[in-house]
Formats: sequence, structure tokens, C-alpha cells
Amino acid sequence: FNTWIDLRNESEILEKLAPNIIEFTDSLSNPYVTIDLLSIFWKYFDNIPNNVDALKIIERALYVVDNIKDKNTNTQRIKLYIEFKRAISLHRMDLLDDALKIFNSITEEESQDLLDPVTVFYAALYAGHIYKLKQFIPESNKSYNDVIISCEQAYLQNLPLEIYYEIKQIQQVALNSIENKSDEHLQIIERNKIQDQHKYWGSMAMSSSLYPKLFALPIKFIPS
Repeated sequence: FNTWIDLRNESEILEKLAPNIIEFTDSLSNPYVTIDLLSIFWKYFDNIPNNVDALKIIERALYVVDNIKDKNTNTQRIKLYIEFKRAISLHRMDLLDDALKIFNSITEEESQDLLDPVTVFYAALYAGHIYKLKQFIPESNKSYNDVIISCEQAYLQNLPLEIYYEIKQIQQVALNSIENKSDEHLQIIERNKIQDQHKYWGSMAMSSSLYPKLFALPIKFIPS
């Protein structure tokens, strides 16, 4: 389905489909297929601001994964990814406390052992945004600083090129968002500018490799 149809700009079609999607997935016997399909639809609905259907769909996916009988590491990982998407929808709907609780849980050590570092870094970044929206400036600055430091540590690994740039983008958002930038933050900003101007290709940005290889690298989010 994802290959055949691009619904990102078809909001009217999505609104008509929404009531039928969850009902349709009731007829699917394979829970993993159901979760994949719901995740695809969630991505489309998530492009519509404050769309309650996005939240309903991802909560349906969470219900399905919770009812898988044979629990294992893979189902735990899938649940965390679904929770991450649910937090994004909650965040978009200004349900900030619920979203923040999930984002913070994703940065915990036991969650990091199951997730790729990009997802964990994004969760910490979004937590910083929520703290800032709630006017909790010390907490937001701490979250942003933790993201910046963790990205610096990630650069020490031989990252696939596309992952290096994604982590660099996360760090740049954190650098732009943090208030009262330290000398270290300003130095990182200047270094990144120089690297961008010279199209830097260091050992930290190796040629593309399989994404699962990231799980073998010691990349962690490091709370200060």
C-alpha cells in the first residue's frame, strides 16, 4: 500500500478513510502486519495538524502490540517505537505532560538498549521543546545540552553518512534552541559552519552501511 499510494497531501481522502482503518485492521490475523499498516497510516494522518485520528490510529497499534501473546525483545522494541510515535501525536495536540512522560522514558537506559540512537536523541530533543513551551527553562536547557553532548560522543563512532547528517541536524536544532549558550556551544556552532563550508568527510561520516549496524555501536544518550 505504501508503495502504491502517496496520501501525504490528500487530507480529504484521509478524513473519509479514517473511520474505516481501525475497523479494517480488526480482520487482520497477523499482528505485525496490522502494526505496520497502522504505522503507515499514522504517518499520513500525522501530517494533518492536531489530527485526533493520528492519535487513535497509533493507540490502536499500541493495543495490538500489547495483545501479542509471545512477548520477546522484538515486541518490546516495537512497542517503544509505537510509544515514540504516540508521543509525537500527543505533542502535536498540546497534550504536553503525557508526551513528555513518554519522551523521557525513551531516554532511560533500558529503552536505549532496544532503540536506535537517532530515535533516542529525537526524544530528548522533543522533551527539551516541551520544557521550553512550559517555560521550564533550566530543564529545557539541560535537555538541549544533554543532546549536544551526546551527539558529540556519537561523532566518535564510524557512523553511516546518512545517520551522521541526521544526528548533526538534531544537534544543530538543540544548539539553536538552547538559551545562554556557553563558549563550548559557540565553538561547536563555528566548527559545524566550517565543516559545512568545506563539505567535511571525516572518519565520523563513513560511507552508507546497513542501519542495524548502529545497534553494535556504543552510542548512548548521556544525561549530564
